[in-house]
Amino acid sequence: KIRTDLMKVTYKSKKLEKECSDYSLLVKSYGLQIAKKVIQRLNELESSSDLSVMSKIRSARLHRLSGDRNDEYAMDLTGNYRLIITSGDENIKLDQIKIVRIEKIEDYH
Repeated sequence: KIRTDLMKVTYKSKKLEKECSDYSLLVKSYGLQIAKKVIQRLNELESSSDLSVMSKIRSARLHRLSGDRNDEYAMDLTGNYRLIITSGDENIKLDQIKIVRIEKIEDYH
């Protein structure tokens, strides 16, 4: 049976989706440590019912960005690297967000 109560994860680009679904490509692009964390975060997102679940995972440290990135959320990967996601609606509560889009993997510090 397919679970329809789980969060849906989409991607900003086909290139990013391909990177995130091909482990060896992910390692080649970001290194082993970051690749492992990206896979972990994607698995956590895909097995959550909504984004509020991610806010309870302390190591993910889900946080909203500010300024011109007000519509984006970041989750910790390693060191300064973050997984950047958007929900499509910046005025919605975390427990109502059931679809997220992976925007990028970056060191924005």
